[in-house]
Amino acid sequence: MKRPLIPVALLLVLGILLAFLPVPLTVLFAVSLAFVLLFLVLPRARLFLLCALVVMTGWTNHACRTAILSPDDLRVVFGDREVSATIRGRLVATPSHRLHHNPKKGDYWTATAEIEVGQVRDDMEDWRPTSGRIETVTQEAEPDSFFAGQTVEIADALRPPPGPLAEGLFDYQKYLANQGIYYEMNIASTNRWKIIASPKRPPLSDRFSAWAREALARGLPVRDQYLQLEWALTLGWKAALTDQVAEPFMQAGTLADFPFLGTI
Repeated sequence: MKRPLIPVALLLVLGILLAFLPVPLTVLFAVSLAFVLLFLVLPRARLFLLCALVVMTGWTNHACRTAILSPDDLRVVFGDREVSATIRGRLVATPSHRLHHNPKKGDYWTATAEIEVGQVRDDMEDWRPTSGRIETVTQEAEPDSFFAGQTVEIADALRPPPGPLAEGLFDYQKYLANQGIYYEMNIASTNRWKIIASPKRPPLSDRFSAWAREALARGLPVRDQYLQLEWALTLGWKAALTDQVAEPFMQAGTLADFPFLGTI
């Protein structure tokens, strides 16, 4: 068999799709344990039971990521309401930046980050322990001093993400929920960010990416859109890939060789 892991991947995906069914976690764990016991005592049915266990793995794992397991879960604390709150938490990954082009406003940057919340405080109460992840979108490019592993503090409006604008359109709220994210903060400025604790150095991947971009730019007179395309193709750096940046590829007729640029 040339590709033995394809059936495993398909069974795992089937389990993830089944996770949308409202089945309690206790039932999922009980069924998985039963399959394990049957796998040990029924040798002839092991292939079927192994397939079932792969499905249950995908199902149970996704259910664990999205279920409410703690009384301090943000969904228990705030429900579906919007609140003005201050959160403290750990940056799961270094904020990702993106350049946007607006004919009226011109070019502007945004920074998106995912935060594992540890404490929260609203206007009426003191700090309380919480659990859950939120997504933040800052209407400015954050400085390099922010990176994964830091403990940060942010004050702004905390709200559930918006749903689809109309039936059948992209559901951003469900997209984030599948990742275990149920709240977002839209932050006007990086001035609302505060670093509480930080590792001594950024992650190795961040340091390498910064070094590689500098190395590729060495000796060039300007850092133009062509250099940004080179960063995108060699390092996966897509922060500045707007329609204007992709234009040289379209003029050269090479868009067919790089079809991902057509989706930008």
